[in-house]
Amino acid sequence: MKKKINADEIRTLNDQDRMWFVKRWANYVKTHSDKEWSEQQNVIINSQLQSAQAAPLTREQYLRIKEAGRAKRS
Repeated sequence: MKKKINADEIRTLNDQDRMWFVKRWANYVKTHSDKEWSEQQNVIINSQLQSAQAAPLTREQYLRIKEAGRAKRS
């Protein structure tokens, strides 16, 4: 049987995970040149833009869907 995790435990795990990532990223930035990591970020950003441009939705349709999701969570 799985142990049920409460909200405080989830927040603690999320905080620990976030701090691990921040430390990892800080170390990466310290140990790699600006040129190297900015080129890598450029690849990620360009791929995200390509994916967004290939989406079959218009900007207005996307925003309407996003707003509907927010309304459901409220």
